[in-house]
Amino acid sequence: MERLRPVPIALGLVAGLLICASLPPWGWWPLAPVGVALWLHLLGSGSRLQRFAVGCCVGIGWFAPSTLWMWALTPPGYVVSLVLGWGPLVGLVSIAVGSDRRRLFTLPAAIVLFEWLHDHAPFGGVPLSLLSMSQTRAPLLPIATVGGTLLLSAAVAAAGSALYLAVVERRWREPAAVAGVLALLTASGLVWPTGDPVDTVHAAVVQGGGPQGTRYSADQGPLVVQRHLDATATIRTDSGIDLVIWPENAINVEGAFTDTAWGPMISAEAVRLGATIVVGVVEDSPDDPEGFLNYVLVYEPDGSTGA
Repeated sequence: MERLRPVPIALGLVAGLLICASLPPWGWWPLAPVGVALWLHLLGSGSRLQRFAVGCCVGIGWFAPSTLWMWALTPPGYVVSLVLGWGPLVGLVSIAVGSDRRRLFTLPAAIVLFEWLHDHAPFGGVPLSLLSMSQTRAPLLPIATVGGTLLLSAAVAAAGSALYLAVVERRWREPAAVAGVLALLTASGLVWPTGDPVDTVHAAVVQGGGPQGTRYSADQGPLVVQRHLDATATIRTDSGIDLVIWPENAINVEGAFTDTAWGPMISAEAVRLGATIVVGVVEDSPDDPEGFLNYVLVYEPDGSTGA
């Protein structure tokens, strides 16, 4: 049986951690192309099994810290998503790109395909910790105006290829060409037409669920709703607010929401403010004893409901 080399595998974890550190909440965006460049370097040798192992570690380093919040929801789900999901998927990417110099082109393409998959599966898309998210405060961000998040991810991966060529292979012509293309795309994003503003909306966002780190339990449902009402009541009538937004699942009730007293209270707040209030409601499904409904309800300034 082939012996795996531990040093490249450990460095794969480092490459993933560099990409992870470029993501929110850390946001050290220059580290994203550095992580891709190191990943490219590690794929330059070794068997398919070795490259798969390197890729798995890249995936774990990339996604384990950036999705750690999942542990509070479902510890088994968090572990399974890493061990059977992101780790092996990035490992398959590492196998697919090969070990020859074509990987300088195929890895950025494979990253785009990998993130496209994130946008579509499972459950209709789970776009977590995408490479494009590392650029929210970076100079390349305007590229998203031209081609969306996938083009932005491709740009970051291409920057990693250029960095690899410049640092490892001491080649300058290709990195200069990549830098020129990225600069052109960025400039295009800055001047890309985005339409003309037609109006201004003043919005208030209400988060009244409790202190940071509060864990939800069913018996706290009424308390959570009351906290959102209390927070909404602090908005002055002369504040000029047009829209008030409550979060998803702000209202979680057994049975039907229409059977509770919350609706008239929210309606009264909408009338008081002369503003639209958007609330997230979860209630029991009338057609399925084991199911539930999760929807958004809108209270208009006149107190009526819609949407």
